[in-house]
Amino acid sequence: MIKLSTTSNVKRFASRMAAIEKRLPKALKRGLGKWVLAAHKEAHRLLSGSNSDAAGAYPVPVRTGNLRRLENYVLPGKSKAGITAREGEAFLINTAIYATNIHKDRPFVTDGIEATRSEGMKGITAELRKTLMGVS
Repeated sequence: MIKLSTTSNVKRFASRMAAIEKRLPKALKRGLGKWVLAAHKEAHRLLSGSNSDAAGAYPVPVRTGNLRRLENYVLPGKSKAGITAREGEAFLINTAIYATNIHKDRPFVTDGIEATRSEGMKGITAELRKTLMGVS
């Protein structure tokens, strides 16, 4: 008679997977936070045109600096200016009263996000990969 037996590390594997699952939201938060900061920097640049540029120019000409000063962001799980980002969310915001009117013709917020999309997605992926591979 030949006896076959096996051992299993399923419990240890399941425990490791549970630990990784707990760390994934933090990894996503770090990656998304880096992206929103990069997008904010780009939106800020798009609001830094020369004062001597004509009205309607893009990047938006700086007249008083108010629009640029009020360009801001909300990190995942944080609140600012009455806006709350849930986990897995981040926002670019501008609280200047006339920001929406400027954005209609010169979409500095949308362009800031789009210009940094590749960098942002790479950053999120890198943070998730580090967590999955056990690198902290």
